[in-house]
Amino acid sequence: MLKTTWGTSKRKLTGIQTSMKIKLYDKQIHDYYKSSQPDKVAHIEQKLNFIVPDDLGYADAQAILGDFFLTKYLEDGGREAIDKSIVYYSNSVRTTVPGLDQVQRKHNLGTVHGRRFQKFGDLTDLTAALTIFQETVDATPLNDASLIGRQNALAVAYTDRFYRLGELDDLERAFSLYKTILDSTSPSDPSLLHRQKNMVQSYANRYKRLGNLDDLESVLKLRHTILDSTPAGDASLPDSQQGLAMAYTDRYKKLDDLKDLEMALNLLHSALDNTPAGGPHYAGKQQALGSIYGDRYQRLGNLQDLQTALDLFQKSFSSTPPDHPDLAMRQQNLAAAYADYYRRLGNTKDLDAALHLFRNAIDASPQEHSGLPGRQHNLAGLYVDRFRRFGQLNDLGSALILFQSAIDGTPIDHPEKPWIQHDLAVLYGDRYQRLGNLEDLEHSISLDQSSVVALSKSHPNIATIQHSLSVSYTDRFTRLGNLVDLEGALIWGQRAIDSTVPDHPELPRRQFNLAGSYSNRYRRLGNMEDLETALKFKKAALDGALPGHPELPKTQQSLAGSYEDRFDKLNNMEDFENALNLQLLALNGTPNEHPDFPVREENLAGIYKKRYKMKNNIEDLQAALSLLLDAANIIPFNHPHLCKSYRYLAQTYIDLYKHSESQDYLEQALDAGIKSIHSDFASPISIWHAAQSMAIWATELKHPISLQAYSAAFNIIPEMLWVGHSIDARHETLVQENVAQLSASAVQAAIYHDELHLAVEFFEQGLAITHQQLLQLKNNNLLLFEQFPDIGSKLKNLSWQLLNSKVTVSESTIPEMASLNVIADKRNNLIKEIRKLPGFSRFLLPPLFKDLAQAAQHGPIVILNCGAIQSDAIIIFPPSSSQAIKHILLSQITLAHAHAQLDKLRLALSSYRIGTRAGRLVNPFQKNDEIFASILAWLWAKIVQPVFEELREGGVDRGRIWWCPSGPFTYLPIHAAAPVNSQYIQSYTLTLQNLIQDQSKLNLGESRLESFSLTAVGVSNYPINSHTNLPLVKAELIKAEKFCTSSSSVTFTKYLDSDATVANVMQHIQSSQWLHIACHGQQNHSEPLRSGLLLYDGDLELKQIIDMNLSSSRGEPKFVFLSACQTAMGNEKLANEAMHLAGGFIAAGFRGAIGTLWNMADADGPKVAESVYQKVFGRSEGNSSNTPDITLAAEGLQEAIRKLRTEKVPYHHWIPYIHFGI
Repeated sequence: MLKTTWGTSKRKLTGIQTSMKIKLYDKQIHDYYKSSQPDKVAHIEQKLNFIVPDDLGYADAQAILGDFFLTKYLEDGGREAIDKSIVYYSNSVRTTVPGLDQVQRKHNLGTVHGRRFQKFGDLTDLTAALTIFQETVDATPLNDASLIGRQNALAVAYTDRFYRLGELDDLERAFSLYKTILDSTSPSDPSLLHRQKNMVQSYANRYKRLGNLDDLESVLKLRHTILDSTPAGDASLPDSQQGLAMAYTDRYKKLDDLKDLEMALNLLHSALDNTPAGGPHYAGKQQALGSIYGDRYQRLGNLQDLQTALDLFQKSFSSTPPDHPDLAMRQQNLAAAYADYYRRLGNTKDLDAALHLFRNAIDASPQEHSGLPGRQHNLAGLYVDRFRRFGQLNDLGSALILFQSAIDGTPIDHPEKPWIQHDLAVLYGDRYQRLGNLEDLEHSISLDQSSVVALSKSHPNIATIQHSLSVSYTDRFTRLGNLVDLEGALIWGQRAIDSTVPDHPELPRRQFNLAGSYSNRYRRLGNMEDLETALKFKKAALDGALPGHPELPKTQQSLAGSYEDRFDKLNNMEDFENALNLQLLALNGTPNEHPDFPVREENLAGIYKKRYKMKNNIEDLQAALSLLLDAANIIPFNHPHLCKSYRYLAQTYIDLYKHSESQDYLEQALDAGIKSIHSDFASPISIWHAAQSMAIWATELKHPISLQAYSAAFNIIPEMLWVGHSIDARHETLVQENVAQLSASAVQAAIYHDELHLAVEFFEQGLAITHQQLLQLKNNNLLLFEQFPDIGSKLKNLSWQLLNSKVTVSESTIPEMASLNVIADKRNNLIKEIRKLPGFSRFLLPPLFKDLAQAAQHGPIVILNCGAIQSDAIIIFPPSSSQAIKHILLSQITLAHAHAQLDKLRLALSSYRIGTRAGRLVNPFQKNDEIFASILAWLWAKIVQPVFEELREGGVDRGRIWWCPSGPFTYLPIHAAAPVNSQYIQSYTLTLQNLIQDQSKLNLGESRLESFSLTAVGVSNYPINSHTNLPLVKAELIKAEKFCTSSSSVTFTKYLDSDATVANVMQHIQSSQWLHIACHGQQNHSEPLRSGLLLYDGDLELKQIIDMNLSSSRGEPKFVFLSACQTAMGNEKLANEAMHLAGGFIAAGFRGAIGTLWNMADADGPKVAESVYQKVFGRSEGNSSNTPDITLAAEGLQEAIRKLRTEKVPYHHWIPYIHFGI
């Protein structure tokens, strides 16, 4: 036993005595601590504390105690020891005279704070260490040998804080310090190797933070230097090998060169071999080697690499003590391996293990830890995986919270930020597919767009985000039907494949996705080349799929779908058998609890139904029913797909009913059909298809429930024809979904079931749909403003944003489209909320008959509906008539009959090459007039005469009437079939609501204007192609001017020839009440929105006209006289949409228009204009007693036509003139 002679006196000692005793005690403390004395720690502390603060040796004694307790902490790791060390060191610093001794003791104090932070993770210790180290560095002379050590300690502290908080400033400060130290180190300095290691680690940290390849190359260079300088057998050799291996791994991840990965594997195997098994560094080497095997698995898909990684991670984790600082990281790596196993083989036990480990890793991570966001990110991804497997929405909620925390905790310029954003985008995409909220889909696209912009095009993993964008654009195309989205899906899908190396395990998935886009385009446009391309990519995806991969059934199912498409097109039974076999494989390979299991049941059922229709084997139909019933029972009630399931089920029950005539099957079909059209969670296109399907089979059965199906179809049209899309995109959907045919069928079904009022409502909802959407956007909603001004303002703001976005433009950028979709979605949701307000339950819903009947207040409305087996006219009488509504069966007119008359009309017109307004006749055969005469005779006998007779029966024998035709009737000159002396003044209206709105703005009984502005535009001489000149345009404008200038109440403005520019006309449209345009006009049949008026310097196109909002302009536009060719011609595919120039001006805000169904003759322009203006001004030339009445324009046009007919001009001269509106 060591005998001590320590005194216990508290008397004050002299400086020499204290110094001698302290030196003696320093040695005795060391020797005594090494002894086995009980309570030796307390005894040491008691003996040395005899020195009081006033003694000169107090600071030295406190320093000795600080050293002693630091030594004790290093040996046993106890918290109490390091806490006391800090207390004694602090006392020592506080009582030491300023100078170099105090600086050294400060440095020691900072070191102990740093150690305590590294052990217990309290940031206050790290902050204290940084402050102290900075002070010691600042206080150390440049030539002091201690400076480098103190700079190094400060660099270490900055590095620790960077690891903890991820702040770039800390990394740059540490980097600068390490570089200063290394630059000042001579090649022969024994500390060179240690300083190179510090420098290379700082380069590596900066590379991982900023992704700069130059930093990585510096890492590799220094790592090679360090390894070359490390002797064989040196204890640091494994670390040097591991460091170089990690650098090669980083370069592999940057450049995707497999040679780097193999180099890293070789180095790490050597490092592990050179590390003593069971030693403190062995588990770390296992972790590093496991990570590289994991990387190789991700790249090559070899399951053995994943198993090796899992084994290494498991062994490393098992040997890690509970208090080890790397415990959370090792849990994370093991969890990631289990997650990869689940994603490869689909075993939910692996998913559960991964979730458990990731949760533990997060629980073990301090809130400020820089690695926490990455762990939150990974755990969020696992919750998404579990959602995809089991469909539980709470998993998505948990994932969303974790993703948001990960994003919030990751610096904006961190290289991992784009990947967290991408995975959050995937979550939003999954939630969209589950709940159908369009805003989720827009969030997904926006996040992936930000991510792809943040990455360089050469990034080896950029294909992951490109693939994700392709999927999202496909989802949006499926939802909204915009071909721009489908093209976006194809572009991003191709980019993803182009960015993927041929042997990458993700290539099949990306080929599969691109194939899906080609399939979608084939189904939309019918191009066989797209179908063959889809088959090629799907076969490649199936050939490249890894055996046992959980997504293999999805690939089989999709390939089956393409074989089925080709069978439908070419009727090759081999394609049918391939489709059937693949659907069976897909279903058999899908676990029952998988969310896609019911979808695969439905796909197989579809094949069985197809075989039933070919072979009439009832067993196929019953097998399909069994599969469909099981699918409908599995799918959650709030899943968007359930709508489709009920639709398939209803159709199958109808097939069984037709086969057996069992009423039970019919009742089941009705029940399933009703469920399909009343889904609260399905996409608009799904509901449309469900309603369309039900309407077809219910109409075929003459069942009154068809009216409910048609109502559901019309109710969903505003969401299917999404107001956030351009008009031409909506037109594409109208054509694709054959809305016009459904509308005609709906009218006939309502008539059949004696629901004339409903027939009128259906008819109105199928007319000029995009025009009506524009009217809704322009609606001031005064009643809403009066009662709920805040809500009214919000709705107006959203509507104006859509209006001002140039809604006709199809070339909008993808981000612009996304923004418009979000605005439209907000507006749609706001409208739904408004309908919950008292008195607003039908806000912006289609009007009822009692509202539509107001259109006839100044004259009857004649609705013409053309159907496949019959046509119908419905007359809505004015209030003064003896009856309100009358149906006329036009049984001798079918769709085919109407098209036959159109063909005759085209034949007659084709004989006249009236390519310009000049109207020169070529080969004016007499038989052409005979064709025109026969067409008019047919229209008179089949339509006009029966209508006129019913009008007279209803007490209407003269005055204004409005035709409201649909389908092919919109192209036939119905007005021209009336006798020349007819007392009816005929006009047309695009929709009933158009007429109601125009009449409400201008009371027909008080329609004369006290002041009036007329702008006349004419082009008689074109700067190019003089053969197109129109010499009589000047005379036509003179006619208009004479009537205007003789009246003091009329302001007349004229733009002729070089003044008739697009800019001038656009400007004056905003301020003119009456617009007269005399020039060439042209209907663009392939792109109707490009139809235009040919002005002096270019075309004023229909899309420009529609984009104008004139409803509130100061000029209050009233009427437009389009004295040009083809201004009321329209587009045959969009017959109900009034896609012509006259319709465009009415959509923009004009209340009436004169246009032409086809080309007009230049010589007729002045004659027609003179008759119209003479009637409008109510006088002959020179008589200025009356102000203009624009409601007389229709009568003026009729008189002009009567004069032309009296003059015996050819039919094609007088027939095309047509009047719209008031």
